[in-house]
Amino acid sequence: MKLFIALVGALFICSILLAARHWMLMRLHAAFSVSVAEGDLDEANYYFDRLMVWAPKRFGLNPTLMLASIDMRMLASVQPKERMLSYFEQLASRALAKAPNSPYSYLLAAGLASQREPGGETCRDYLSQAIAAANRDVMVYRQAGHIQMAAGMYRDSMRYFSLFKNIAIIHRNKEAIIEANGLLARLYAQIEAAPSMAESQVIKHIDSVLELEESDIERVKAYIIKANEYARFHMFAQAAEVLREAYSRCEEDSKAAAMVLLVHPLVASLLGSGDTDGAEKVVSAAASLGTANLDIERAYIAHSRQQTEKAQKLLKSALADSDGTAATVMKIAMAYSRFGNATMAIALLEQLASKKIAPPEESTTVLSNSAVSEMSINDTVFFPFEPCVFGLRSINSELARCYEQQQRYSDAVIEWRKLVRKYPQNPVCKVELANALAKDGHEAEAAPLYRQAETRLMDLLEQAPSCPVFHFALGDIYRHDGDNVLAAFHYKMVVCEPYTERTSKAFGTLSLSNAQFHEQVAKRMLSMSADSDAKKSLAMFLAVHGQAAKKDRQSSLEAKPQT
Repeated sequence: MKLFIALVGALFICSILLAARHWMLMRLHAAFSVSVAEGDLDEANYYFDRLMVWAPKRFGLNPTLMLASIDMRMLASVQPKERMLSYFEQLASRALAKAPNSPYSYLLAAGLASQREPGGETCRDYLSQAIAAANRDVMVYRQAGHIQMAAGMYRDSMRYFSLFKNIAIIHRNKEAIIEANGLLARLYAQIEAAPSMAESQVIKHIDSVLELEESDIERVKAYIIKANEYARFHMFAQAAEVLREAYSRCEEDSKAAAMVLLVHPLVASLLGSGDTDGAEKVVSAAASLGTANLDIERAYIAHSRQQTEKAQKLLKSALADSDGTAATVMKIAMAYSRFGNATMAIALLEQLASKKIAPPEESTTVLSNSAVSEMSINDTVFFPFEPCVFGLRSINSELARCYEQQQRYSDAVIEWRKLVRKYPQNPVCKVELANALAKDGHEAEAAPLYRQAETRLMDLLEQAPSCPVFHFALGDIYRHDGDNVLAAFHYKMVVCEPYTERTSKAFGTLSLSNAQFHEQVAKRMLSMSADSDAKKSLAMFLAVHGQAAKKDRQSSLEAKPQT
């Protein structure tokens, strides 16, 4: 009996000590993060040294610190990016020296190498070493997938997320299986342009999430992604049914919270299918559950009914009653832009850009307010779901587009420059900047940006051949070059929402009918070498769209490398 009591006492003391160490690590990590965000690197070093003392030896350092440090938003500090990179590289070297067998040290080094050269060999080597040391630690595979997804290395990212899922299945870790399926669904939603719903990988993985997820709210979020996939095919009525199913599966005590998430996409789905009465009923149901500030949804309904004056009044009311967060104000600004009132949209977006609007929530992490705002905006405002991280909507991008609507191209150039500085490896931002520069009469500055972006976009298309954002950007480049055939080809490859409306307009500016396009593509193919990648792409396009002659189809098959 005494031995049993002693054993229980020892276990209790050990649990207290472990909890105390965990609490200390979290406090030190928070202090380190704040110091980095504020640019006080001497103070950050002090907390980093303390972390090295307190962290579990088998990890070398606190895993949370390792993973947070990888996040590129950690570099959104008051310090220049180059100095922050050099600083974290020093930390990574110290971590590797202290714990050469820790996967987290290699993950940190890989994340930093990816900042220098996204998807480069150095990054891939560090990730291989991290995986070798992982010992089936699902956290390592998950973070490796995130690093490669941010770099545009989609095949590697898919492989790591799939391994993450397989290991979670082996361990029977239900939460990890759900997370892995969610990550795979979001990855495919960013890069996939499935020819039909039956072939959509997004639907496949989201259905796997829905089979296992027990939380009502998390299940609703998964249903929204599924509905977005239907909306991308303009199947708005089916999208609405999916969202109704999400609501019906919720327990009574979750329905009010679920409606807050569902009301905007559900109204958008019903309006997309022309059911304004159904949308109005949804708003009434949301109001009965206590959902606040539904004037934005009411404004969209009024706009669909061509009640322009009423829609504008409702937006004014929505702004007066808003909670003042960036996400809400952005939603109102986007509605003004959609309704043709670019002046009011610009006024609100300028307030957001100058940070006069509160961020969506208080953040004690290293994320800057602008980064938190952009994350919240993209998670809550837009419907359908954005297809690609490189097409990320932000305050600056929407402000630039509103300026372009008013032909204020020099102002648009300023906003696109900000995004290029913030995301230097994003070729889509470079294309948008080049477009604005060309319209503003700065052709000499635009030309090299187009060429830089073209090289990067072609590399990214090897990873994601049907990604709509990449094809749209290439279409813009070739339209600028005057190559209407290649421009039309890439515009035609954009088959999913919300880009088809933009590509239809862009294709219309080429003064090229569909028949003329196919005829010119066939002529272009005759002038290309048999092993040309461009010829294979054009031949495949003609075959897919049923316009190729039999000999063209045969040529396309013969052009494929033999295996």
